[in-house]
Amino acid sequence: MSTQAPTGEARISKPNNFDGNKGYARRFLSSCEAYLSLNEQVYNTDKRKIIFVLSFMLEKAAGDWATNCTTIALAPNPITNTPTGFGTWQNFVNDFRNMFITTDNSADARRQLLNIKQTGTADDYNTQFPLLVTCSKWAPGQLSQ
Repeated sequence: MSTQAPTGEARISKPNNFDGNKGYARRFLSSCEAYLSLNEQVYNTDKRKIIFVLSFMLEKAAGDWATNCTTIALAPNPITNTPTGFGTWQNFVNDFRNMFITTDNSADARRQLLNIKQTGTADDYNTQFPLLVTCSKWAPGQLSQ
């Protein structure tokens, strides 16, 4: 049985660049994972997935973190004198989450609800509010207190 050569990538929007903003980290990672899933025939190794994500991390804290990841991965192993490597996709995702994603989402959502103000359109507010309520894990009665 022969394996087919990878075809081109699906023509959908790639993730936006990520600068380390923790409020956007979950959305960025989700966008990357969706893109990689749709293009699994191209990004079929852990290394390809990791480099793809790092390529969108160019500025500020994310750029520094990506540079550090790349430097470590390409540094020669002192025993074999070959690059250390990028490691596994799962370890990369875990490291990304530990660095950029707040672990207590419900506490963040509750804090945002306590300080929420309508600064944009009513539609934006009406979209944001129920999402925060769901993430807060507050019971409906707690919202009116």
